[in-house]
Amino acid sequence: VDLDAVPVGVTEEGKPWCLAVSGGAHTLVAGCTGSGKGSVVSSLLRGLAPGIRDGLVDVRAVDPKGGMELAPAAPLFSQFAYRPEAAWPPASRYLAAQ
Repeated sequence: VDLDAVPVGVTEEGKPWCLAVSGGAHTLVAGCTGSGKGSVVSSLLRGLAPGIRDGLVDVRAVDPKGGMELAPAAPLFSQFAYRPEAAWPPASRYLAAQ
């Protein structure tokens, strides 16, 4: 898995659309209800799946929608929180390790 260019889709020109997730890169996915934000996240997980499987990529997730978006992918995560009161401890441990 190339963490500088994880394939997540295809552009209007038919070229691969990739996201960089290496080196602490951040990505904001925003849009109105039904615009496909969850599909971007799912596609990113699909692109990372070989690295997750091989133990090279560690994904920790917080789903503020009570698990509605990310619960189907829970087996891919080393940590998964879907209740607000459960989200802060994993996030604070991650931030402390940075």
